[in-house]
Amino acid sequence: MDDGRSSRLSHQNCNLFILIKFTYPFQGKIKDNTWIEKELRPKFKQSFVHLIRMTEDSFYNSSSVFELFGLDFLLDEDLNVWFIECNASPQLIGTNERKTQFLVKMLFDLFEIQHAYLKSRLNRAVHFVREMTVEAQGNPNLDYSKFREEFEMKINLNKLDPQYPISSENGFQLIMDRNLEGSAALFGHISEDCVEYS
Repeated sequence: MDDGRSSRLSHQNCNLFILIKFTYPFQGKIKDNTWIEKELRPKFKQSFVHLIRMTEDSFYNSSSVFELFGLDFLLDEDLNVWFIECNASPQLIGTNERKTQFLVKMLFDLFEIQHAYLKSRLNRAVHFVREMTVEAQGNPNLDYSKFREEFEMKINLNKLDPQYPISSENGFQLIMDRNLEGSAALFGHISEDCVEYS
């Protein structure tokens, strides 16, 4: 269903490009709006991965919950990206029409993402219970403790099942996946040396 949210935001990159290009001291340093996708977004993603890896032990790691953070960055005169702060409770106030449209789209996207993760988790749980029920039939002395580890490994994952994909209109981009091993989990956003050091 197209409710117009995507079309209203179709020039988001262009607007950001214009804002940065014609803001002193960036004049003349950015040639076209491909810079956003080729340069700026990869730098953001690299920063996100570093921030997640530095703080992930402090978060409850479960697909049944989510958190929304607001991250502030600064561009210096050489277009380097610097992280300033992370807001645990960012204000979602539509101070103008464009910002309101952006926030509404972001919340729609967020709810779709969380819904897909919850449906994936529920789907795995249903299949797990069915398999356990079949194995328990006619076996009154079944040791259910063996299912605990399997439950953690198969069900309690932050993982999207393929039958619940995120829509193409959603701004969701997976930048890190702890279900993968080693540097593969980071999709090349940080160097191999950095991965090995940690």
